[in-house]
Amino acid sequence: MKVKTVIEKPHNDHLPLIEASRLCNMDIISHVQQVICFAFHDSRLLMETCQEAKNLRKIVTLFYLD
Repeated sequence: MKVKTVIEKPHNDHLPLIEASRLCNMDIISHVQQVICFAFHDSRLLMETCQEAKNLRKIVTLFYLD
């Protein structure tokens, strides 16, 4: 209830969660200059997202939780 803005993507509803998450993450990355990520080393999707952000020359700060 405290979230100010929720952007729904109903056109992704038919996709598996991992694919919908990947698309949403890429959309977020396209709108920011810096990414701060808290992830486990085996969090494949978050690691891919951080790598893609680096490839797009975004500033990426990655904190490992394990």
